[in-house]
Amino acid sequence: MGRIPFNQQIENFQGTLDSITTQLGGVDRLSQSIGRSIFFVGMGSNDYLNNYLMPNYVTRNQYTGQQFASLLVDEYARQLT
Repeated sequence: MGRIPFNQQIENFQGTLDSITTQLGGVDRLSQSIGRSIFFVGMGSNDYLNNYLMPNYVTRNQYTGQQFASLLVDEYARQLT
């Protein structure tokens, strides 16, 4: 499996929630189940490796490490809302 963009991951998660909602018999049962779940989210490694740390990318020269991190956080926040 290749890289899946974050927007697509969010859409996949929404589709999974829709499916589980039907299987569990409603939103209340889903909320109970999700409330007892543990989630792991790993993000940003490809963004850093492919868009900042590689010497041939212009973003490395445009942003400091802190600026690039802030840019990523802002983008992730936008995608999640």
